[in-house]
Amino acid sequence: MLEEKYEKLQSEFSALEEEVKVLREYKNKIEEEKKDELIKDFYMLSDEDKKEVIENKSNYTYDEIKAKLAVICFEKKVNFNLDTSLENEESIDNKETENVPITTFNIKDTVDSTPDWVKAVESTMNNI
Repeated sequence: MLEEKYEKLQSEFSALEEEVKVLREYKNKIEEEKKDELIKDFYMLSDEDKKEVIENKSNYTYDEIKAKLAVICFEKKVNFNLDTSLENEESIDNKETENVPITTFNIKDTVDSTPDWVKAVESTMNNI
């Protein structure tokens, strides 16, 4: 009787081990895809810059990879400016502002859009 229980527990344990193995493989695959996508998001860094992170990505967590790549960006002084005509920050400081005329609008001389009933109320208030 004890042998039967032991064998039953042993087989259940083996089945659970196999299920855990499959689930861990799936989880690792998903995590690797997320890490690859994160690395790809740092497109402004060269493959040489990301080389160490790529080679050791299985040893790092997602957040560790993000932190390492962000530090590399900071150290490389990556410019996130969307204006590609500017070469560096000095050119931003030295760039002359363009003389663009300022356009203003005046609504005093426009057609009165006040509804008639509001005008009647105002007229009545003024006569009281």
